Amino acid sequence: MKMKAPHRFQNCSVPARHPNVSAACVRFGLLLVTAILVDVVAAQAAENDHGDSLIGYKLLAQSLSDESSIGWLKFMREITLHGPAKEVADLMGRISKVSKQRGAQLGKLRKLRPDVTGNPPPSPFGDAIQASAKGLGTYEMIFSDGTFDTRFMLLQAQAMRMVAVIADQTAKVDSNEERKTWLGEVSREYEALREEIVEVMEGCQAGGAASSPGS
Repeated sequence: MKMKAPHRFQNCSVPARHPNVSAACVRFGLLLVTAILVDVVAAQAAENDHGDSLIGYKLLAQSLSDESSIGWLKFMREITLHGPAKEVADLMGRISKVSKQRGAQLGKLRKLRPDVTGNPPPSPFGDAIQASAKGLGTYEMIFSDGTFDTRFMLLQAQAMRMVAVIADQTAKVDSNEERKTWLGEVSREYEALREEIVEVMEGCQAGGAASSPGS
């Protein structure tokens, strides 16, 4: 008896009387293609996350460096005989010290895998905003004719929030668990510093209202 030649479908020898086998081969092919696409998308997402991490860590490192330098601003105001009140001066010293310590820790953590010490993709918009805010804040704090303490506290409240947000958002795109934990600590620490600045501001306002005429 003469046998019919089997029907072939993508390397699968499928007898014509068994169409279910052909369908199984099709489903397997679709699953394979889907798996490949998922891997490609995941790899692209990981690459995008790494780029975002580089940007976040650059901004964080620069912000911590800026905050570690506020002791210099305190010195400049003191030699121009416009020094801050003791409470604010103490706060400036603590922010400077904490930022210097956190900056040193960050320098080591950035070398962990995946390494985030490289240069991030160009971000001219973010760079322009940071440079403008930094320059304006420094000019006002050194050369302003108004109340130094108030200006400092307003600027620092914004700076503390910025550091906290950068740390929090960077943790969301970093795959290194040790850095993620550290970023969470930094975010909470600088948010707490911001709350302390707000409390000092509220105390100053309450004291000014109590000493004003007609109060």
